[in-house]
Amino acid sequence: MNKNGGVSVIPFFLFTLITLLLDQFSKMIVQKFLTEGATIPVWPPFFYLTYVHNPGIAFGLFPNQGTLLAVMVVMVIIAAAAVHILLTQSHPMIKVGLGLLLGGALGNIIDRLRIGQVIDFLDFRFWPVFNLADVAIVCGALLFFVALGQKPKTDHKDQKIRKRSS
Repeated sequence: MNKNGGVSVIPFFLFTLITLLLDQFSKMIVQKFLTEGATIPVWPPFFYLTYVHNPGIAFGLFPNQGTLLAVMVVMVIIAAAAVHILLTQSHPMIKVGLGLLLGGALGNIIDRLRIGQVIDFLDFRFWPVFNLADVAIVCGALLFFVALGQKPKTDHKDQKIRKRSS
């Protein structure tokens, strides 16, 4: 908590910014050093870097649905901001989860606005090729829902004061 009694928004903004920067930097590196369709074995037969353009959302779902995807991304961004505002006295994992979720959504929407598709490159061969933004979105959603299921921890000093006053 900050001095004014509110919970700091720094984790939310920090994780949003870090996620966005790592995602865009990784995609820039892939574009610079690989040609579309190229595959580099990193740890065969398990892991490869494969540069592809994804016209859909995470993991290739809903291909070529530009308007639908734009609306969905805007809804995710609005929902993340609204939930953050509503849960300002929340578990820190909620802020981190929402930061990852928003950073990932922004990373993929930047690709969509810049080139009309999303750049994917992480290839485990048993799953569609994906990117760091997709990882952040999934991890952020998991953290968010896990944190929602946890009871907030109370400060031991607060518990002692409550016991004395009762």
